[in-house]
Amino acid sequence: MKGIDIAAWQNDRGYSYTFRKTYKDKASGEYKESKYWYPDDLTVLSELLSQVDKWRDARNLDRQIHEAEGVASGQGKPGPAAKHEEYDDIPF
Repeated sequence: MKGIDIAAWQNDRGYSYTFRKTYKDKASGEYKESKYWYPDDLTVLSELLSQVDKWRDARNLDRQIHEAEGVASGQGKPGPAAKHEEYDDIPF
């Protein structure tokens, strides 16, 4: 589905996530956010959650390696937003 993305970042309480679904209004041509999720959307959201889970696991492993080496882990920096790869015309 077009315009579904997840942002994930690590903070002092663990990991935080935001989910967003955007669409282009046909009448105005403006991009808007939707609060409605349909079955096909949930399939895409599930795929993105899997990507975020892998990202989090990689971050945790990276942090453990850096801590073992005595290097700061970079906590608090945002991770990349996971987007459905089929569509790339969303302007953000």
